[in-house]
Amino acid sequence: MTNQTILVNGKPFFGRVEEQKRFRDALSETINPPSGENPPYVFLVYGDGGIGKSTLSRRFCDIATEKHSLWCPNPYITLWIDWEEARRRLPALQVGHDAIAPETVFDVIVHTAQTQRRGWHGYFTAYHETQQRRASAEHTAHQVLDSATERPELRELRSAGATALAKILRIGSSLAGLPIGNSGEQLAKAFLEAGIQIGAEAAVGLRQRLADLLRAQMGADTYDLLSILSNTWPMRWLMVSDG
Repeated sequence: MTNQTILVNGKPFFGRVEEQKRFRDALSETINPPSGENPPYVFLVYGDGGIGKSTLSRRFCDIATEKHSLWCPNPYITLWIDWEEARRRLPALQVGHDAIAPETVFDVIVHTAQTQRRGWHGYFTAYHETQQRRASAEHTAHQVLDSATERPELRELRSAGATALAKILRIGSSLAGLPIGNSGEQLAKAFLEAGIQIGAEAAVGLRQRLADLLRAQMGADTYDLLSILSNTWPMRWLMVSDG
């Protein structure tokens, strides 16, 4: 019996036998995980340009969608996300890796899921509701800053935009507990991206004054929407990352 030629994107695929075996093993373990282990797995496919990372990732995707038998339906659901295409389409991805906001990544995943899996729209109701609530919270934050005329130290922040300020608040929350030098430098960078040039120590103090004002005026729940990335996806993912 002649083995059937494997095709990926309509072209013959050869080699990478060990990589395919390890991927199949990982797929099996997501259904029957070994004792003490907790899937999902993340496969990071990396290497120089042109060595076949995207093709291998496509092969992994094909393996995950193979029919296992006549009696057993495929237990895996796949999404193919082309981050290079998304980067060309979205200015928010046309920055350094460290500057990409988590919300941008989620937006790409949600957009892809709803495009490739048209029956999935209902799964993202909570995500879209959170987006709307956050947009409302950012609008409220902008109103609070506009009305804070008695706080001259916050004057520059009013021109930064609520979205930029929300990013600063979230960065500050994630840096809690770090030495002031480290957290201050990262906050100063975030302020600079918002058009405000400020030193590291001053950045920490300004961020704290901003947080105190908004928390007092907006209430804790609304403020949390600005400063915390809400986890609205109780989902388990098997991810294949090409990059």
